[in-house]
Amino acid sequence: MLSSGEVAMTTSYSGRVYDAIVVDKQPFKLIWDGQVQVAEVYGIVKGSKNLAAARQLIAAGTTPEVLAAQTRYVSYGPLRKSAMQHVDAKVLPYLPTAPENTKTALQLDADWWSENIDEVNQKFAVWLSK
Repeated sequence: MLSSGEVAMTTSYSGRVYDAIVVDKQPFKLIWDGQVQVAEVYGIVKGSKNLAAARQLIAAGTTPEVLAAQTRYVSYGPLRKSAMQHVDAKVLPYLPTAPENTKTALQLDADWWSENIDEVNQKFAVWLSK
């Protein structure tokens, strides 16, 4: 809808907008003021037979270097601040977790969404159909 001009502004995952700007040369601009941040987490199933291996996988996959390396493929922000020093300076402005972009960030309220998602989706569908 943004590319076609149907809307002048929207919310989106930063990786999609990054691709549109950098790869597709769209004249878009990311606005970070009031961004909603959602933290992703790893979990290990209680009673896992491979507990040590699962812990090793999580430890290996969450080093600053590995988290920074993911930004070469998708512009989603590393979860650790210590990873930022390893991120390419050209990508940094496009990351939601870049220090400059987090100053006015809001944290997603998962409890609120679990209670209100159906109503929000209905209202959005009505708005979209107009």
